[in-house]
Amino acid sequence: MKIDRRFVGIAMSVLLAVSIAVPASAEGEAKKKPLTIKSPATFEKGVVLREAVKAECQLPTKLPAYIQDFAKKRSEVTLAEKIGESKGRTLSVVFEEVREAGTAGPKAVTVKGELRDGGKVVGTIRARRSTIGGPLGAFGGACGILHRCLKALGKDLAGWAEKPEMNVEMMN
Repeated sequence: MKIDRRFVGIAMSVLLAVSIAVPASAEGEAKKKPLTIKSPATFEKGVVLREAVKAECQLPTKLPAYIQDFAKKRSEVTLAEKIGESKGRTLSVVFEEVREAGTAGPKAVTVKGELRDGGKVVGTIRARRSTIGGPLGAFGGACGILHRCLKALGKDLAGWAEKPEMNVEMMN
């Protein structure tokens, strides 16, 4: 029996494509596991923040929204006021410290996050981002500068939530 070499080449190509595609699709499915983020985030007891900043900057809703923006590139993400009853993956974030002194100048935000999967804690993180405001920082105002910190934290937390670990410290 004579076998056409073109047929063998095509068969080998198909086998190679299947062997590459199967692990890739399995990995894609893991990344698509839904995530629910508690929003608004909360402040740890004792966090001191000017009332004007609390009222105008909307920190508790901005941070979960930034996390959602970065995380939704990898999976389905929703925001919810209550996450205690969720059976899937949930992320809660608490503001541990917010440093801000007036309109311009250095700002810093430190948060703690806890990721649960089916009610079980699968990851904890403590993350900090700070900025001196940059050359035009005063024109961004306190909220604009703090939002830059929150956006960076959102990216950090979204990346960590994809592959969570316990007791992670990201103190930039």
